[in-house]
This record gives sequence, structure tokens and C-alpha cells, in this order.
Amino acid sequence: MYTAVYGHRQSNLQMDDIYKDMKAVAEEMFDCSDYLTSHLLYSETNKKRVGCWKDENSSDTPRSDFVSLHMKLYSISSAKSNKIKAKGILKSYKIHILRHV
Repeated sequence: MYTAVYGHRQSNLQMDDIYKDMKAVAEEMFDCSDYLTSHLLYSETNKKRVGCWKDENSSDTPRSDFVSLHMKLYSISSAKSNKIKAKGILKSYKIHILRHV
């Protein structure tokens, strides 16, 4: 199960494989050049193309949780790592205080 929280709303999404769901629109919407060459979605078609989305966890395992309080204030959790983006927040505060729980 994939949990997504944006602001005060929470959604529990059921997906067997997010990459299979992305495959239908990957050619036109995603830059998949950072995936491993053996990956299901790997393609150099949209490499560095402006306007295409890029998966921030392309070299990691799929996300398990996503929490966003604002557009540039979010946290992504996966089996291997947690990634926190906090634009406008002091770096020391981000490192020592912010946690994905």
C-alpha cells in the first residue's frame, strides 16, 4: 500500500506495481534515463527534455510514503532511504529536527 499525505488530506492508494502503472504514459511525460538499463521503464527518449518529470528515487526502491505540507516542503520514504526537501528552511534545522515518521 502507498500512503500519500498532502496538507491536511491523506490518501491510501492500492498499487501492485507503480512502474507498470507509469508505463502507459512514460514515453510522453517522464524522463526515464536515470533508471538502470535493465529497468522496465528505462528509455533515453526524453533525456534532459524540458517539461518532463523525473523520478527522484530512480536508483532506489519504490516509495512507500509521501508527505507534503507545501509545494517545496515534502518528505519521501522508501525501503532504503528517506529524502526531505524543505526550501526556505535553515539547513541545520532540516538536518537535526525534520524527520519522516
